Amino acid sequence: MRFPLPTLLLVLLFSLLALTGPLAFVDGPVRRVAAGVTLPFLQLKSAAGTGVEQSLDALTPPSKATVARIRHQERLIEQLRMQLLNARNAVDENREFRQYSELPAPPEWKLVVAPVIARDPLTWNRRFRIGKGSASGLAPGAAVLAGNQVIGRILDVTPNSAVVLTVADPACRLGVRLPATNAVGILAGRQEQKWHEPPICLVTYLPRDNSYTDEEFVVTSGLGGTVPPGLPIGRIVPWEDQKTAHLVSAAYAQVLVRPNADFTLFKFVAVVVPRGPWPVQPGSEAEGAE
Repeated sequence: MRFPLPTLLLVLLFSLLALTGPLAFVDGPVRRVAAGVTLPFLQLKSAAGTGVEQSLDALTPPSKATVARIRHQERLIEQLRMQLLNARNAVDENREFRQYSELPAPPEWKLVVAPVIARDPLTWNRRFRIGKGSASGLAPGAAVLAGNQVIGRILDVTPNSAVVLTVADPACRLGVRLPATNAVGILAGRQEQKWHEPPICLVTYLPRDNSYTDEEFVVTSGLGGTVPPGLPIGRIVPWEDQKTAHLVSAAYAQVLVRPNADFTLFKFVAVVVPRGPWPVQPGSEAEGAE
């Protein structure tokens, strides 16, 4: 049923009077009916007002003061974001430092935990500098651990820093032993390395008559006196032709070893130094023979 416009206007006027005018004292069904009649009109007015305000805001550019406040808040948010990132990095570094501090040291040896302070992108997996040196007991030839795995040796030292030569470098020579066969050889970095991939090392001068298997453990031999025996290094991996060992002039065998140490994610290392004087003077012939 459709009502004429005058009738609708009279009903609306009565409803408004019942709610706000002289008839506001009316209670009960009459007041509820009046509220029901006027509610759609009030909602329509509110929605229209909101739309007009939003349109005006969109058409009116913000003032210079408003823009300045927005930019100031954005700078504060960026500063807080950087502080949060630094805090997370500090937590990660503290966790890694505690892990190194809790590593067990070999008998008669101790671990000196040092931060990594410089890594050259061109030689990222072959050498880096740490923030401890001779003042902390470090000396050339000392074994360096990433986690609990051998990653290299000290190349040279200053009182408060040292350069680490990793097992990926051909110049890093380390006496090793294969516990499964008790064979002893010399480990060094392989010349053929792929950029930013886990390095592969070469172990030479192994007994030719032994039988070697893939995934066989390789540890330090302790020969030479500057590195304790039994430190884990890695496992044997097959050559490109899938053979485990290659014979050299029928005189000795060679195997490939993949180090266990992670060359990418560490921020600290642990250097293995004796509790007393060095058993072999760094740089001596006996130390270099290892």
